Amino acid sequence: MKKFNTKRLMIALIVGIVVLNIISPVQEMFDFWFNAYSGLPDEMVVAKSIGFWTVQMFLFLVVFQVIFPMLIYVILSEIAVKKSNIFIGVIFGVCCFFVGSLPQLIYFPLLINVSINFVLVRGFWSLINLVIVGGIIGGIYKPVVLKEKSRIEEEGSAI
Repeated sequence: MKKFNTKRLMIALIVGIVVLNIISPVQEMFDFWFNAYSGLPDEMVVAKSIGFWTVQMFLFLVVFQVIFPMLIYVILSEIAVKKSNIFIGVIFGVCCFFVGSLPQLIYFPLLINVSINFVLVRGFWSLINLVIVGGIIGGIYKPVVLKEKSRIEEEGSAI
């Protein structure tokens, strides 16, 4: 069974959560500055208490923007790539954006009449979040490298 570098995995998880929770209020400020919610029907904007909203956003950030991409990255880096660095993590984050977020951003305005500001701000921050998480995971997580014995070492140990 393949072993994972759990110590670095947990460090990357904690750093990813902390960084995304620090930039989350900045994302909300951009929504306000660029009037991202203007033109949305009142039924679309969910009014919640600040405590419930904070818990919900934290869970969303942790599960969908840190844990899921991190698990996929770790599996790919252990099985396919066999190495990890910030550049590979950023490329992974961009790929997550193209596969996960961009199709939703293109499809959403086809279903509901939303302003272009909403789509652009959401797309921009989705890309930023995934690139940051990818870079953090790629920079911190290092795959477990198992040392393979050469044929000479195997013959020497048999003697």
